[in-house]
Amino acid sequence: RGGTKRKAGKTAETEASGDVSAAKKTRKPAASSSGSGSGTAKEDGPGGGVEDVSDIHLDGEETDTVPVYDTCDEIRKKLTVYLRREGVTQAALLRALHAELRGKKMTSRLQSSQLARFLQMKGANTGNTSALFYASYVYFEKLRVKQGKPKSNHREEMERIWKEDGGFDIETPSSRGYFCGPGEYPSIDQYGRL
Repeated sequence: RGGTKRKAGKTAETEASGDVSAAKKTRKPAASSSGSGSGTAKEDGPGGGVEDVSDIHLDGEETDTVPVYDTCDEIRKKLTVYLRREGVTQAALLRALHAELRGKKMTSRLQSSQLARFLQMKGANTGNTSALFYASYVYFEKLRVKQGKPKSNHREEMERIWKEDGGFDIETPSSRGYFCGPGEYPSIDQYGRL
């Protein structure tokens, strides 16, 4: 009982003294990255520590038909690493990912619950039909191009495997059933192949 009780962001002492402003936390607007001080994060790019890739164009992005050459597990790794970067916020990343959706995969917006659910999944093709998966691939591919980084060995192998099919399958749900003979069990390899 001897401790200070909090009530809706105010301590008992500030409530008694009438000094409510001492207990409230104020948030200062972030400084513009353009240096002029007149822009906001939305005007200057995605903000929240997320890199702007709007100046990079990939074939098929207008209709959400960019060929995908990463598995869901690889995208989960990239998302996890990116979210650990200094200054990157989940909300800003989701806004940047949503900006990559234009055609049939366009949703009202990507939500943090979708991201959490996708990150918890396991499997090379688990989550392959998700708009979040496609948008993440497009964003990270544009980021790779913008930074001038070479393709990874995994990416080159994915291209070799999936090129004839027009990229990794993002249309057929991974939860579909398979017909197998007695004693046979379907398995998906690290590249999403049956």
